[in-house]
Amino acid sequence: MDQTLIYKLGAFKKALMTPKEALDAYNPENVETFVRDAAIQRFEYSFELCWKACKVFLFERFGTNAPSPKECFRALRVHELVSDVETETLLQMVDDHNTTTHTYDEAFARQLLESIEKYYVLMQMVLDHMSAG
Repeated sequence: MDQTLIYKLGAFKKALMTPKEALDAYNPENVETFVRDAAIQRFEYSFELCWKACKVFLFERFGTNAPSPKECFRALRVHELVSDVETETLLQMVDDHNTTTHTYDEAFARQLLESIEKYYVLMQMVLDHMSAG
């Protein structure tokens, strides 16, 4: 593995631990807005590191140039690293990430928090595939 990919995977792995910490601290009965917002912010930067690590991985491993998040996640499917269902979830994650970074809506923030856990599990799986390869 080249040093760029090793660095990207290390940064992604470290960042990916932080949304899980925020999710574990979340209690819908007694939630503070800042805890929810912290979980969303941690999701945002973990997502960024995920797709950027994928970009380097795909180029190094397969010679695939995927300059955007959706192209990266579609390329993972082409190379059979994720299923069709997982690809659809990854693409929805891109849309949710874009919505949260460009708009703040209380109802969407609550809805996104419910999705972050499944996105966390999926990003962890992607990290595992890239680390093994």
